[in-house]
Amino acid sequence: MEKFKIIDNSQKNRFEANLGADVAYLEYRYQQDTRVLMHTYIPEQYRGKGNAAKLIQEVLDLIRDAGEQVMVNCASVTRFLRDNPEYNDVVKKFRPIIRSQAKVK
Repeated sequence: MEKFKIIDNSQKNRFEANLGADVAYLEYRYQQDTRVLMHTYIPEQYRGKGNAAKLIQEVLDLIRDAGEQVMVNCASVTRFLRDNPEYNDVVKKFRPIIRSQAKVK
């Protein structure tokens, strides 16, 4: 499996992988000094091929290599970590995913 070339586009607060004419990315923001992983995006034609997991794994490898930890507020990253517990050392803590739940009366 070929690796993505991951760049940290700090101006857009996201890790990016160039897929030719398209870009896959993992958005983040900071909460104090901790990077919070917020949203994973894979262009439609690259979905269903394991590219989200590949992107997440490579981003977590970069973060681990830098000696950092993250918080998680992204469903895709949460699923990846559930299936790959060997990356739990990279996670400082999970943030709850907040969903709007309007009550119908």
